[in-house]
Amino acid sequence: MLYPVLYYLVLVPLSSLPYVFIKGISSGFYYLLYYVFSYRKKIVLQNLRNAFPEKTEQELSALCRKFYKHLCDTVFEGLMCFTISRSQLLKHIRCDNPEIINAYFDKGQSVIIAIGHYGSWEFFLTGLNALIKHQVVIIYTPLTNPFMEKKMMRARESFGTRMISKSEVKSFFEEHPAQPTATLFAIDQWPAKAKKPYWMRFLNQETAVAFGTEKYAKDSAQPVLYATIRKEKRGRYVISFTPVCDEPKNTAYGFVTESITRLLEKDIQKEPAYWLWSHRRWKQTRAEVEAEES
Repeated sequence: MLYPVLYYLVLVPLSSLPYVFIKGISSGFYYLLYYVFSYRKKIVLQNLRNAFPEKTEQELSALCRKFYKHLCDTVFEGLMCFTISRSQLLKHIRCDNPEIINAYFDKGQSVIIAIGHYGSWEFFLTGLNALIKHQVVIIYTPLTNPFMEKKMMRARESFGTRMISKSEVKSFFEEHPAQPTATLFAIDQWPAKAKKPYWMRFLNQETAVAFGTEKYAKDSAQPVLYATIRKEKRGRYVISFTPVCDEPKNTAYGFVTESITRLLEKDIQKEPAYWLWSHRRWKQTRAEVEAEES
């Protein structure tokens, strides 16, 4: 009962507010999150120190504050996606080079899109299908609460995106073999323990990177593109596509993983505040992971 009440009495009214009010609420929430609750502030600052050892504590503190402001914007922009219209959404996000990915569609090719938790990934996941020709597919892990899962799927699919649970992936692609799809992979999450990670230097640290994007690309022989979501100003984002490789089967082991991760790293180094520094990206060292596997 709690989730329906929360959804209809809190989330939907907030989601329906004009963006000028969303900005004001986000700014107020920032002061609570940063100054009152100090939400994961120690984690954020430690991640920033490790990634940018050359920066002073004053610079890191300023970067930390900018991150929390952006995090709050991202949270409330995500809430907007529950009720946002197509015309409203397209005021907030656009693509500056759709011809790059549309060229693959015109050749009848499905593609893989690698993304990070950078910029407004919520607007990206909700609105990408309205900006490109491919059928966008998001492979997801079902939520523990059926009510919120249904509402989340409804919001994500409102502009044509297909949400496919991990258990339904094989059957979906068998049923739609000729439909050019764009399958999204988040590349900056901590790898599942059941899968052997790929190790590389990322943001000045030895980092375990999920190998799933490269494995899927090689198995399906689909071209790989990297997508960045650049923040122009509050509430305005621009998607850009970068081709990574057209024939992943012919690449050396690790090439795809290294390439997409380096592109994400370049985005983060350019505008650090727009990445999700509050998640526990570096949970274990390589020695700890290998000790568990042995």
